[in-house]
Amino acid sequence: MEEIINKKYNSVGGWLILLCITLILLSPIANIYSIYTLFNETSTYFEQIKGLKTYVYIESISLIPLIVLSIWSSISLLLIKPYAVKITKIFFIIFLFRGIVQNLFPEIAGLDTFLKKEMAYGMSVNTASAILSFGIWFTYLSLSKRVKNTYSNSKQIEKLSIKQKYNNLKCKLQRVINHLRIIYLNKILIIIKKIQNIKLNSNEIIIISIIVATLISIIIGYYFGETYYFNWEGNRCQSSRSYNFSYKEFHFNYLLAIASFIIFGGVLYLFLNRKCKKINNN
Repeated sequence: MEEIINKKYNSVGGWLILLCITLILLSPIANIYSIYTLFNETSTYFEQIKGLKTYVYIESISLIPLIVLSIWSSISLLLIKPYAVKITKIFFIIFLFRGIVQNLFPEIAGLDTFLKKEMAYGMSVNTASAILSFGIWFTYLSLSKRVKNTYSNSKQIEKLSIKQKYNNLKCKLQRVINHLRIIYLNKILIIIKKIQNIKLNSNEIIIISIIVATLISIIIGYYFGETYYFNWEGNRCQSSRSYNFSYKEFHFNYLLAIASFIIFGGVLYLFLNRKCKKINNN
């Protein structure tokens, strides 16, 4: 009976899949977006508010190790590396430490008392979240039967051939895809296959690439755009929460829009061009 249970829980699945998704996608994306938003909303006031620039740099730099460790630990878990659980535990220890120490960042940066009070609530929420996440996942890594059975024979797994490791990773990724699959995924795949079989000439490929890249760049430019608020004297307000602004201006993010147009347009052009060449050759 015990052998049957051990075989059932000797792979990356269940809550372990959720942990891997969180570490490789959700956590890095959230931290990168947090860094971008922090710079975007505060860079204008660096010269006006003492210590703000220092605080933003400290806050951003402290997130970089978490991003790297998060991705590394998730890949290690998916590949069933012998050190995977240890690396993941180290990540959560650093995550907890950073969640507690970040309360000292405003003091280190030399921000004034008013800003410290304004930031106190948000920091307390971040600290509570770090403690809760650490408690849940560290306990899971320490007590889970699946984690124990999956990584107990790590030395044998390490001796597997490259082909076997590739097949194992392929199976794990397939399980992740199955968990994330939504109702209309099959329909979308059918549409994509039909599109791939369409024969296009060079001019049509260029036009399609430009249209798609333009739409994507416009969406990104608007999404990451910024709204400026101004009071009756024409001076810029910190935000709309002050309730004393007389008008506002929306600034389209041209830098990200242009970069997105070049990247997505170029990638789509190369992809369509390559697909059409294969179809024509066949």
